[in-house]
Amino acid sequence: MNVELNKKYKLCSHTIIKAIFEEGKTIKQYPLRSIALAIEPDSTKAAFQLVISVPKRNFKKAHDRNRIRRQLKEAFRLNKGILEEKLIEQKQQIALFLVYTERTQLEYKVLESKMKKLIQQITIEQGHA
Repeated sequence: MNVELNKKYKLCSHTIIKAIFEEGKTIKQYPLRSIALAIEPDSTKAAFQLVISVPKRNFKKAHDRNRIRRQLKEAFRLNKGILEEKLIEQKQQIALFLVYTERTQLEYKVLESKMKKLIQQITIEQGHA
């Protein structure tokens, strides 16, 4: 299984991001909130595309936001195989927008366990879609 989380997994399209907020399904797994939207399958892209957001309102210092973003990205990278396999099996693609909602920094182990639960919830939701 590919364990990289490289550029093809990055969501850059402003139109898709806008559509996520208008039509996407919200899945909450404290301290994370995920908004997912099924997109048109495209053979050049990955099974999912991702944006990770840590609000400036909660963390004024950029180094705090960057640290949390790096930790979330690593936790997602390590556990993305579950979601990717399911999406490839169903020939689906999704766009994900992850938002960190906690106002304090949590330990990496806590973030990783919550990320696993969130990915499992997303996988279940996509199975029903």
